[in-house]
Amino acid sequence: MSNESRGPVPSRWLHCPRKAMRLIQGKFLAFKTPLSSAYDSQVPEECRFSVDMFFASLKSQKMKMGLWIDLTNTDRYYDGKTIDDHDCKYLKLQCTGHDETPSEEQTRTFVQVCRKFIADNPLEIIGVHCTHGFNRTGFLIISYLVEIDGSSVDAALAEFAIVRPPGIYKDDYIKELYRRYDDVEDAPPPPLKPFWSTIL
Repeated sequence: MSNESRGPVPSRWLHCPRKAMRLIQGKFLAFKTPLSSAYDSQVPEECRFSVDMFFASLKSQKMKMGLWIDLTNTDRYYDGKTIDDHDCKYLKLQCTGHDETPSEEQTRTFVQVCRKFIADNPLEIIGVHCTHGFNRTGFLIISYLVEIDGSSVDAALAEFAIVRPPGIYKDDYIKELYRRYDDVEDAPPPPLKPFWSTIL
């Protein structure tokens, strides 16, 4: 894809935190989508976040990421083939986002892929991102924790919120998690939207 056809920086991306503060259950790292150098003219240097930067950060923390799951609904942000250059498998699991939660089929695929990867590669971590690394990303990681690790929705939501504050902040995503795994009547209200989500 040519640099000219990359389009604008995703809205609310610039000031969104790059990644979670730590791993979730020692397995998952949530992060926002990196952007290729094609976007550099639109992104101040202090806000840049590229694939190479991300892997350099992981290396400095002695983390080995073996699986990278891209949930975005586009391929314009970076070239997925570059992930292979870092000895990491790239998987595109296209989720629409916005007001549409991941489908039950998408959730099933995510859970099955992650379960197999973790069984086969217990010392490696899984990176998961959507555009901002909060709602779609949190929804699928929480689904895994509930389905495979036996966590309650309450506990999984709370853990995600601690490592990636404020956690899932879309009401419909929270309600859908409770509809699938608990009781929608017990769904808590969403947290306040993070400040960066109000900045274009």
